[in-house]
Amino acid sequence: MDAIGHEMAHGNAGQRTGDDQAETKGVGRDERADEGRAVANGLLDETIGERRQRER
Repeated sequence: MDAIGHEMAHGNAGQRTGDDQAETKGVGRDERADEGRAVANGLLDETIGERRQRER
């Protein structure tokens, strides 16, 4: 069974795909969570996503 089939068998295919997409963009869930906490604690003014939206 390949990796995708294994994930599908466990019902994790959608989540795994989302994780893979986040990783290929260079931002994983842990980094986003750390960044969000830093903004909430006043250590950062905005997240990378917010800055990208503003620059568009």
